[in-house]
Amino acid sequence: MSKIETNTIDTVSGTSTLTLGDTNATTLDFDTGITSVTNVPFGLNNTPAWSVYNNGSQTISNATATVIAFDSERFDTDNAFDSTTNYRFTVPTGKGGKYLISAGARFEDGAFGKYIRVGVNGSISNVIGNMNFGTSSYTADNQLTGIIELSAGDYIDIRANQHSGSNKNLQGLTDSWYRSFFMGCRIGA
Repeated sequence: MSKIETNTIDTVSGTSTLTLGDTNATTLDFDTGITSVTNVPFGLNNTPAWSVYNNGSQTISNATATVIAFDSERFDTDNAFDSTTNYRFTVPTGKGGKYLISAGARFEDGAFGKYIRVGVNGSISNVIGNMNFGTSSYTADNQLTGIIELSAGDYIDIRANQHSGSNKNLQGLTDSWYRSFFMGCRIGA
């Protein structure tokens, strides 16, 4: 093992690529004395990232898990959220890993036995979900937050359900409040 001591490493004049290691797996090991790393534009910027909401109300039938129609985007860094047809985030090629996701939904008054859950590749996941059995006005909204591991091509959506005996509506954007929302970002490989 050799040791190089220097203050700056730069590319050769006329080039823009600096290569560390070879084609085999290379581990860059930071000594415990390093307290910060600055100006690192690669891999640590938490993308893809998205934040979407539903602009209007949506009817949820009794006892029927329904994909929430998040039809409006606040942002979508990799154009990976479908806000027009399937209302889901699809992991782009090369972007598999761990994702931090958060979602919330507010049902209208009188909704009972309500919950939201994550759908993964068309099936409801038991990994992350939230139930709220309140029946009065402005009971706590349904919200969930968690970390899920996804591979390139996997897709996730948010499913709402309620057991009130009749159709109930989810509230959308109201008085500049995002009543129902879905957001997430990649946090690591």
